[in-house]
Amino acid sequence: FDQGIDWRPGGQEALDMVAAAGVPMALVTNTERVLTERALGTLGRSRFDAIICGDEVERGKPSPEPYLRAAAELGFAPGDCVAIEDSPTGSAAAESAGCALLVVPCAVPMAPAPGRVLRESLEGLSWEDLHTVWTR
Repeated sequence: FDQGIDWRPGGQEALDMVAAAGVPMALVTNTERVLTERALGTLGRSRFDAIICGDEVERGKPSPEPYLRAAAELGFAPGDCVAIEDSPTGSAAAESAGCALLVVPCAVPMAPAPGRVLRESLEGLSWEDLHTVWTR
């Protein structure tokens, strides 16, 4: 993590798009705070209005607790939030919390499910795409 982390295709551009619009963002991860702090050197700490790490909640993902806490810290109801996830564990947490969900699978394939929007990549992600996720 000290040497930087690899961006998923389109990830940096997606974060830049949301940040440029002034939309609050939270990083919700099962990773411990000490490692997350190192990754933030690449991701950019200033992008996130809230950062919830796995060792800071009683129950991490797949529990909804991390997403519920992130929504609360941002001042939103979970149903007003869009979560972007890449794993079954994280997707279960976001869905259980009541967040709209965009899934961009990484190491483990994900099946379609009601209320879940799947994309192969964040490349080309637009506001219209995020709005579609949110309105589902």
